[in-house]
Amino acid sequence: MAPLSSSKISESSWFFPQSRNSGRRGIQDQEQEVTRQYKILSAQEIYEKIHSLAQNYPSLVTLETSQKRYGLPTAGKNDECEYEEGMTGCQNWILNIEDPIVNPPTSNAFSLLPEVFL
Repeated sequence: MAPLSSSKISESSWFFPQSRNSGRRGIQDQEQEVTRQYKILSAQEIYEKIHSLAQNYPSLVTLETSQKRYGLPTAGKNDECEYEEGMTGCQNWILNIEDPIVNPPTSNAFSLLPEVFL
């Protein structure tokens, strides 16, 4: 069973009544409790999810390995990443999420974007 986490979220949303005569009423604030289920993913599940992101969002997501980018050796033992066919050990995956239209790689804005390593 997956652990549960809950948090209160204050949401502000514009409220547009259906009545033709009343017009805009402003912002309606409401507080609701949100319960999110999560679980620890296996290495294979992470592998599948990052590949799915790269396949489904090719204009925003790029996926590469540190082995190809930096020439590093694979990590782990030979049988630890059997889902990576034809590999000895495990590759280290680098997932980049960026919008090259809003921040082209040659722009000054792109060079100012933060980099996060997880």
